[in-house]
Formats: sequence, C-alpha cells, structure tokens
Amino acid sequence: MAGDEPERHETGLSDDDLPDPALVDAIWRAMARWVVPVIMTLAYMWLATSAETDTMGKIWMGVGLGFVLTTWWLFRRLADSAALSRALAIGDVAKLELLARRGGARPRFVVAGAFAHTLRGDFPAARAALDAGLAGQVVPAELAPLVAV
Repeated sequence: MAGDEPERHETGLSDDDLPDPALVDAIWRAMARWVVPVIMTLAYMWLATSAETDTMGKIWMGVGLGFVLTTWWLFRRLADSAALSRALAIGDVAKLELLARRGGARPRFVVAGAFAHTLRGDFPAARAALDAGLAGQVVPAELAPLVAV
C-alpha cells in the first residue's frame, strides 16, 4: 500500500536512511572552522617547496600565509559575533548556550550564556554563570548594566 511506504525527502531517502542531523551539523561546523586554514597552509607549503626562489622569497610567502590566517581568524571572530547578535535578537536559547560554550571566557559570550539561563527562567544559574565566567575580568562598559543585575 502507498500509505505504508516511508516518507521520502528531496534526496530520495527515508528518515531511516538519512545520517544523524547532529553529526552532519558537527562535521559542517568543524569543516567551516578548520578546512580553510589547513588547505591554505598546505597550499603555501607546496608553493614554497615548488617555487624556485631563495630564502627571502619563502619568508615573504610565510608572511603572506600569516596575513591570510589572521584575516581568517578575524572573519571567524566576526561571524561568531554576528551569530551571537542573531541568537540574542530572536531569543534562541540553544544557540546562545552553544555560542557561550564556544566563546569561552570572552565577556560578551559569558553574558549571553547567562542570558540563556534567564530566558529559561533559571535565575540562580544565570547569576552563577556570570560570577564564574567573569571572575577577575574587567567588564566592558556596555556590558556593565547587564552584569550588575
């Protein structure tokens, strides 16, 4: 019967045949973070070994790689900041918690993690997250009103 067939997605696969979405998401996040720097480093290494240049040319290639990696690091920081803004704007608790874990001890991300606890109604956990995450740190002026609560 047609009603007994599993639902097929646009891929032509049923839910049972599709990979775990959490695993796919984790793989994509890891690739988004690490594939570009690794590929660029390998490309620069190949370029340095195959180029017919002296040591000074290879040093300049290394400086270029440093510039590319610094630009990539800056891009990732800005992307994390934009993701934090989006999650705060819509009140996405799961995304706020994920960003707070990934952001480490950076004050904006600590406050975002505490805000996620507040959105869930867990006010003691929010206060504890602020106290633990900001211990000994100088809080930026724009975050001070949020932390003082």
